[in-house]
Amino acid sequence: MKKILFALSLGSFLFSSAFAQHAGNVRYHGQEPVLQAVPVPKPVPQPQAQTLSTDFHNYTFEIHGLFNATADAYVAVFNIVQLGETAAEADQLISKRVETLAKDLLALGIPAQNLHVDMISQVAIYEYQTEKKLFSKDTYLEVPKGIELQKNLHITFPDGNQLDNILAAAARQDIYDLVKVDYYLADQEAMMLQLQREVIAFHLKQRTQYQQLGVRLDTAKVGFAGSTAVYSPLSQYQSYNSTSSSTLRGLKSEEGVQEIRKPQTLYYRPLAPERFDVVINPVIDKPVIQMTYTLHIRYFLAPEQPVQVEVRTETKVIRQQDILILTPDGKVTPLTLTDE
Repeated sequence: MKKILFALSLGSFLFSSAFAQHAGNVRYHGQEPVLQAVPVPKPVPQPQAQTLSTDFHNYTFEIHGLFNATADAYVAVFNIVQLGETAAEADQLISKRVETLAKDLLALGIPAQNLHVDMISQVAIYEYQTEKKLFSKDTYLEVPKGIELQKNLHITFPDGNQLDNILAAAARQDIYDLVKVDYYLADQEAMMLQLQREVIAFHLKQRTQYQQLGVRLDTAKVGFAGSTAVYSPLSQYQSYNSTSSSTLRGLKSEEGVQEIRKPQTLYYRPLAPERFDVVINPVIDKPVIQMTYTLHIRYFLAPEQPVQVEVRTETKVIRQQDILILTPDGKVTPLTLTDE
């Protein structure tokens, strides 16, 4: 009878939002969002199928799977700053800008219910006034002169290609600061389960190959564990400088030399598909949510028992008795009797 030992320790499925294919200005400052929906895991170590065997009775496999998923919805977050003489005036001016933007977005197919505003800060603005004194030096006093109001505008849209038009509409209302873009999957759980099934199917093919070599893994005890991870595009951007600089060592004098600002830019560097055994949607033509699943499985084969031959031995007890017989002619003759 086949016995199976289960040692399951699956990592938690991450079914919350990841960060969008459009990184936003927060990426240039090297900052992560305060509330990060999906943690950024470390790169997958040695993502290649491995078969490790310390002896002929233990076989260990690691199978790595990758799912490249396109977002179903995006949320762009803009920061709005408004100055006013009073708090009421600042709030009224922001509301007017948002209402005008909402009309422009409606023409793009984005309804007003897809816009949400949350309060960030409201602080007073001060300036210095000189206090004249007759017999001493003048002093400077800070006095409130207005209000600075900050709010964040969240815009939900279904197609990533709409972001350019959203940026243009926002700029017409003097809204320029795109903080970040979050994006969401409609059914991340189903995608993760699909990835797991593909990884298990790949391993069953491996096990069949071992059976062809005479290793019967299907009758062995087995222990396994699975780990999952979700990689957001925001965590996969790398920075580089697009131009190089010339040296000034060869010049006799550096006077009059003006150096041009070398802008720092970013590029998207996803997990490479060739590092995985199973890849769903391998072609990446834009930043995507990358989900990984690693199956760790180990087989324990019972050592072969030596063939035992039962040898039975029989012991016979033979009793012997010597007697003397007197013959009719008067002679005495010895006789030996045996009882088997």
